[in-house]
Formats: sequence, C-alpha cells, structure tokens
Amino acid sequence: MEKLRKKVGGSSIAIVILSVLLVIAFTTIGTFAWFASKDNASSKLTMGEAVTVDLVQKGEGEDVFETSNNALKFTIPTGYLLPGMWIHTDVAAQISKSNSGAYMRFKVTLTDDLGASLGDPMKTQFEKEIARLANINGWYQVTDLQVGGDGEKDTYFYYLGKGKTAASVTKGENLLKIDSTSKAVNTYILGDGKYTGNDPEQPIKTKDNCMQIPTDWTNEVASKVINIKLDIEAIQGWIPVEDDPSNTEALTVEAIQYAFEEAALQA
Repeated sequence: MEKLRKKVGGSSIAIVILSVLLVIAFTTIGTFAWFASKDNASSKLTMGEAVTVDLVQKGEGEDVFETSNNALKFTIPTGYLLPGMWIHTDVAAQISKSNSGAYMRFKVTLTDDLGASLGDPMKTQFEKEIARLANINGWYQVTDLQVGGDGEKDTYFYYLGKGKTAASVTKGENLLKIDSTSKAVNTYILGDGKYTGNDPEQPIKTKDNCMQIPTDWTNEVASKVINIKLDIEAIQGWIPVEDDPSNTEALTVEAIQYAFEEAALQA
C-alpha cells in the first residue's frame, strides 16, 4: 500500500512537471518577435460655403442697399403711369460671400391684373425698355440657345456677359463670373444708383438709366395694370465642363445653362 502511494505520487508529480513545461513552451512560442509595422492617415474634408443670392435695392447713402422683401420698387413721379413719363428702379443682385464665386441669370415676367400674360403693345415696349436697361449693366438675352429637347429657345433669361457691348449674346460666348470669394458683391440689374443734380434731397435720375412710358400709348391702355416680376438665379462659380473637367473658368452660356436647369430641378 505504501508503494502504491509512492508510485501514484511520483506519477502525479511527473504530470504536473510536464504540464508546466508545456505551458512554458506554448508561451515561449506565442511571444516570438517579427519584422512588422503599421501606419494610418486621415483627412478632414470641408464643404464650401453656400451660394446665396438676394434682390436688393439702393437705399439712402453711399453703397447702402436694402433687402427687397419681394417688392420691386419703382420711383414714379405721380404715383401712376402716364405716357411719356420717366420712371426708374435701382435693383441689384447681392451674392453672398462664397468660396466659389457665382454665375447669375435673371428673367422678367409681365402680367396683367388677372395674372395673364401682358398683351401688346404694352408687353413688347416694356420688354424693350427692360432689355435696354439690362444691357447697360452687362446683362444680355441669348439668341440661339435651345432648352432641353422641346426645341424652344431660352430667350427669357438674361445672362451676365463677359466684356460684351452688343444687345445679345450667343450660346458659345463666355459668361462673367462674380468674384465673391472675399466678400458679398452687389451687381446692378436695372439702374445703377447714380444720380445728377445738386440737391441730395431731390436727386435727378439720368434718363439713360430710366424707363420711359411710350408717348404713343392712348386711352386704349388707360387704367390697365402691369405686374412686373423679376426672378434672379445664382449657381456656384466652379462648374466642370463635361468634356474637360479641369476647365472651369471659360464657361459659355450653353455650358452653364444646363447646370442652371439641373439646379432648378433640385430646388
């Protein structure tokens, strides 16, 4: 019996020792060193500033502009229109500070008191005067631009031309980009905020930047209402050209028009 205990005790000790050796062996194998390395990189990407446009009108004082609040103000001597009368408005597009600058376009819609399209001769003559005032400030209608696939010409919009002096631009001509990267920029649409005269309380507007009510209008148009709505649109100044993504500076009317149409669909 004593021999059995000794035998069992010896075997147990041997098993314990063997287990310890195995643990040491596995631990040693698990801590081998290798040539190794690791690295990582990260980046913080920030979207550019929003492009925002507002219609503003000349206020009192140098470089003072007031938000239009959707009201297009005209200065009318008697409060109502008469043939031969000169009226004026000083309305500008104010582009907010933005990393990319902006391209712009606008259109004018004329309707009667029932909301229907204004009839002639008032419509044609008003459009002629609006075009003249817009041209003075570098805005031009496009003469040969097609819209989508419906075949209609996009002649309703005025685009800000680049160094143009003609009455219209074609789709292949370049547009002027507004540089608003450092501050907000005001660009006149109709009028220019300039006056003549020595009395600051009663400035006299130069006729070149006024709109004249035609002298040949007769009683036929008496008491009629003319609603003038001006729509302004702005889009980011960095637009990649489809066939040359790196070319974003010399954009033509045709290239930018589709970007405007896409932006309108997203709005």
